[in-house]
Parts: sequence; C-alpha cells; structure tokens
Amino acid sequence: SGTPWRHSIRYDLSIGKHLNAGIRTEKDPGEKLLPYHPEYPVRFNYPDHLSGYLLLKDFGFIKKVCLGDFHICFGRGITLASGGSFSTWKDPFRNATLSSSIKGNTSMSEWGYLRGISVQATLSGLTLDLFFSVQKMDPSGVDTDVQGKASFTSFSNTGYHRTSSEISKRGLLEVKSFGITVIYSNHWIRAGIAS
Repeated sequence: SGTPWRHSIRYDLSIGKHLNAGIRTEKDPGEKLLPYHPEYPVRFNYPDHLSGYLLLKDFGFIKKVCLGDFHICFGRGITLASGGSFSTWKDPFRNATLSSSIKGNTSMSEWGYLRGISVQATLSGLTLDLFFSVQKMDPSGVDTDVQGKASFTSFSNTGYHRTSSEISKRGLLEVKSFGITVIYSNHWIRAGIAS
C-alpha cells in the first residue's frame, strides 16, 4: 500500500539525573508513511509505528515513574517479561540480587512492550512495583468458525501493515495488563511476592 522505503526516527533525551524521555517512529517497506489509525483515540494520521516514554527517577521514596511505553522484569526463578510472557531461570540463585526493573521502551520493535504507567517506590527495605497497561495489538492466525466467531492463535510480532489484510488486523485486540510486586530485603533475608 506504500513506498518501498524504510523510514525511522529514534530520539532520546536526558535532563540531569531525574528525567529521561524518548520517541520512536518507523515505516516498514511497503507501508504508508502516515496511515490512519482507527485504534488511537485521537483522530489523526500517525506514523505507522509510534512509541514514546517519559521516565522520572529518584524523587524521595519514589524511585521511578514511567509514562508511555515501558519494559518490566520481575521475579526470581519465574520472570514476568515485558510482553506478558513468562520464562524461568535455569539457576535462580546464581545472582545475589532480586530482579526488579522498570525502564522506558528504547527498542524499535513494534511489540513486546507495555503501554501505560509503572511506578517503583522503596521504603525501609521494601520495594513496591505497580504497573497498568492498555495496548492495541495485531492478532496472528485469525480464524472464523461456522457461527462467525473469530479466534486467534497468537500476537503478530512482525509489525507489518502493508496489505489490506494486514491493515484490517491493526489494533484489533485490546490487551490490559496490571500487576504488583513487593520485595523485602535486609542483611539476613530477601523475599518477594508478585501478583
């Protein structure tokens, strides 16, 4: 539906030690440069892929607040990854520290991140992480049964919106994710819980 050229813009900004921000846009070969996005609330022709974040750090007991697109990684042994997938570590006790991470999305990939808000706070040995995300995603392997009900097998991770079939699947799925982790550590004990 578009030109054979690939266009991308990546820009990051740091102001002091308290503020980081970034924006990413991309048009793959064969896509329109500024298509209409029915999944966005504001009616405007956006770049095919648009991602950005604002990360505020180290304001008293609030260690991080990230607005926009972000990555998370929580857990020991069982890890919750950014795209909502789970993985396991072969040796969870090899590293002495508990993994608890929130960072802005710096990737050009069109999937595998969360979109919303995340907060990390610490107080007297406790670390609390909260996140909430609402993101429109493209389904892959879409099938319709005899009664007309549609189903899908996975999320599309190509990011391609070149043909009418690919464009018709853009943002069909709304994925809501939220969670909380609490980690306590001192000189003798380190424990955490995630929900």
